Amino acid sequence: GSGVLTVRVTFPEGSSIRRFASIIEQQVMTDSAEVIRVTSSDSLREAFTIPPSSVEGYLMPDTYEFYYQQPAREIVERLLRRQRTLWEERCANDARALRMSKHEILTLASIVEKEASRDEERGLIAGVYLNRLQRGMKLAADPTVQYALGGEARRVLYKDLEIDSRYNTYRHAGLPPGPICSPGLQSILAVIHPVQSSFLFFCARGDGSNRHSFATSATEHERNVAVYRRNRMRTTLP
Repeated sequence: GSGVLTVRVTFPEGSSIRRFASIIEQQVMTDSAEVIRVTSSDSLREAFTIPPSSVEGYLMPDTYEFYYQQPAREIVERLLRRQRTLWEERCANDARALRMSKHEILTLASIVEKEASRDEERGLIAGVYLNRLQRGMKLAADPTVQYALGGEARRVLYKDLEIDSRYNTYRHAGLPPGPICSPGLQSILAVIHPVQSSFLFFCARGDGSNRHSFATSATEHERNVAVYRRNRMRTTLP
């Protein structure tokens, strides 16, 4: 028999719609432009009860099996169904106590996904952002600025913080309009079950450990930033 050729595809946590589309085109041979067009469909969002104007953040990172040149709509719907299933099975009940909508939880989880390199820090980072939201402080999250600038993962410069975008959380209080990537299940659960602390700040240590230093005050945070800069200088010097 001829059979149907299939391919096993893995989408990493923190992928944007464009990254999903690129992986699909490279591995499934389905046109990436068509994938992006489908994700912008109003009928698709309405079918899955997703707020305007994009399904960014709702495609579930995981490993799937597709057949070659499978239609874009079928692929996207499968990614959306996978997240909806995981949400109902693992998240929905506990999320109600947080007094945040699913969209808001996914938005914050997408920021946590971009900030956290180690699983054990996800709950701490989520707790910091929730503390800032409760106090009316700006999130001041670099990944949201990167998203506003086009999604390129690069160091954020002071001039970048002036960009006029609702995704610039240095200028605008509260959450951005929507997710900046598709968070994995661990980041979503970190928002639903954050580590309780009095921390309001964190910054990378810059020592190659992929860990962060946490602080309760701006003064303590500035000391941590100074340590980060010294560590960065040591690691970049020849």
